[in-house]
Amino acid sequence: MLFGVCTRCDQANARLPAGPRQKRLNAAGALAASDTTGRYWSARFPAVGAAHLAAHLLGNPTTGRDAAKALGWIE
Repeated sequence: MLFGVCTRCDQANARLPAGPRQKRLNAAGALAASDTTGRYWSARFPAVGAAHLAAHLLGNPTTGRDAAKALGWIE
């Protein structure tokens, strides 16, 4: 599974020490994994490699927008 974090949450999380930062990310991942409402940016993949590829495409400034559109995260 892959989930996205908004800029505001990412910035707030970056100010935390490593332990609490990881706990927050784990909690966000659990919420996103169990979400059926579409409230969170999440995507499930059949293989770990597919999730890694999607993460890299999302993180790339050239392909990020197209990858987010393909996942249905933006219009």
